Amino acid sequence: MALVVIFEEGKEPVVLESADTNEHIGKELVAINPDLSAVLEVPRRYWKQGEKDQVVEMEQLEKDAVDAKLLQERDTRIETLNEIPAQVLAEFFIQQGTFLKDDLTSFWKGKANG
Repeated sequence: MALVVIFEEGKEPVVLESADTNEHIGKELVAINPDLSAVLEVPRRYWKQGEKDQVVEMEQLEKDAVDAKLLQERDTRIETLNEIPAQVLAEFFIQQGTFLKDDLTSFWKGKANG
């Protein structure tokens, strides 16, 4: 059993503790028993695989590319949400139990009178 870090293009690395190394030996984009001391204070989204079983911090240009992709994904989600009518969203949240119908009604009445 060992520490294993699995890298996948476009995704945050996955850290498996007490993993069976036999399942991962010889695979690309896998670091077995890496020394993580250099990246302990670095968000995982900025980790990359170094030589052999090393995990290293990305260069600033790589970090900027990761951040740009995340911002684009966020903006796309916001645009999608903006296209959904408020009533549909309210009904969804009520069905999910996120809001109680009475609370939502009180909120809307307060907005209308405010």
